Amino acid sequence: MCGGAHAGPGTPDIQEVLISATGAKTSRDAMETNFTVHKGVRKEIERTDPSFTNGRGDEGGWAPKCGNEKALERCARTCENLGYTLGKEVSLGVDFAASTQWNEKKTEVRL
Repeated sequence: MCGGAHAGPGTPDIQEVLISATGAKTSRDAMETNFTVHKGVRKEIERTDPSFTNGRGDEGGWAPKCGNEKALERCARTCENLGYTLGKEVSLGVDFAASTQWNEKKTEVRL
């Protein structure tokens, strides 16, 4: 799932919520797991947000209008609904794009 500076207004501040197929035995298995979760995340967003327009961020992830916590919850729920155990077969990761979160004038993080 995408957000951040290039995904548009109303999307998560987190640049990307990532899924890692930590339980995959082969590269092919890892790719299949990631494709399955990617499709599942789209269905989860469509189910919970009727205004979703299938928007994507510049790296190809779905870019729904939601906050950081909701984005993480949707990804975790999708993995679990697909039968994966978080921390076993799949894990969540984040790319905060930390340099875009820093407010130089206030010397603090924007999140």
